[in-house]
Amino acid sequence: MRKKEWFVLIACILSIACTTLFSFGEKCSFIRENTLRLHILANSDSPGDQALKLKIRDAILDRSGSLFSGCNTREKMIKAAEMQLPDIQRIAEQTALHNGYDLPVNVSLTDMFFQTRQYDNVILPAGTYTAVRIELGQAAGKNWWCVLYPPLCVEAAQTGFSEDEAQLSSSLLQQEQLPRYRARLAIVEWWESFCLWAKNN
Repeated sequence: MRKKEWFVLIACILSIACTTLFSFGEKCSFIRENTLRLHILANSDSPGDQALKLKIRDAILDRSGSLFSGCNTREKMIKAAEMQLPDIQRIAEQTALHNGYDLPVNVSLTDMFFQTRQYDNVILPAGTYTAVRIELGQAAGKNWWCVLYPPLCVEAAQTGFSEDEAQLSSSLLQQEQLPRYRARLAIVEWWESFCLWAKNN
C-alpha cells in the first residue's frame, strides 16, 4: 500500500474515532447536566462512624418524598434542595444525636468532581456534578453516594417516575454497555481529570 493510501486510511480511522468519542462525550455531558447526586462523607472509617453514615442516609431517603415532593425536573430538585438544606441538616444532626453522636454536620449544595462510578445497574461518567453534600464531623471517612435525580436512590415505585424522568433514567449508561464503553469512559475520565487539574493550577 502506498504512503498516500496509508495516510488516507489512518485519517479515516482517526476521523471515525473522533466522531465516536465526540458523540459519547455529548452523552456524558447530558448525563452530568441532568443529574443531581447525594454525597455523604463519614467522620472516619471506624465501624461506628460508617454505620452512622448509613443511618443518616436512610433517614434522609425516608424523608425524600416530603423533601422533594412534586419535583419532576432537575431544576425543581435543585431549587427544593436549596430550600431544604436546613431540614436536611436537622435530620442528619437528630439522627446522629439519637445514635449517641454529637458531631458537627455541614450540608451544602455544590458542584464537585466525581470519578466514573457505578450505582446499581447504571454507570455515571467522570466529571463535575451538582450534589447535595453532607459532611459528618471531620469528613475523613469513606463516602456514600447515589442519584437524587432522576430518583435512583429509592425504588421507582416509591417516588413515581414521571415520563421525563423515565426517559432520562433510560439514557444513563447501563451496566450491560460497560464492556464496549470501558475505553471511552477511561478517556472521558482522563480528560475531565485533566480539565480539573488545569482549572486548579
